Amino acid sequence: MDPEKLIISGGNRLQGTVRIDGAKNSALSIMAAALLTKDVCILRTRRNTEEKFEKYGALFLLFFVAIPLPVTGAWTGSAAAFIFGIRFWYAFPTIVGGVMIAGIIVTLTSLGIINFI
Repeated sequence: MDPEKLIISGGNRLQGTVRIDGAKNSALSIMAAALLTKDVCILRTRRNTEEKFEKYGALFLLFFVAIPLPVTGAWTGSAAAFIFGIRFWYAFPTIVGGVMIAGIIVTLTSLGIINFI
């Protein structure tokens, strides 16, 4: 079987409609809609959102890593950068800066200079 083709065989024809919403599992509904259509289906979601991730991804990573809470930090920031396709040379200095900001926040909180409720 050709790796670029998906061949579905069986006794029942695929037909119907699929509602696509903004849920986190919307990729499954997009794939189902592509299977149900009779027309050629070209998905360009990655290319359209790639510019937004490139523009705002590094800023998001900085704030995400800089928050001194569990499950936010350098390791999780690195995983998020990989998942969202942020290039290494954008992600690395941003994650380092976020770790430094988190260290400053923890130090100032420990010294009593910053008081949280």
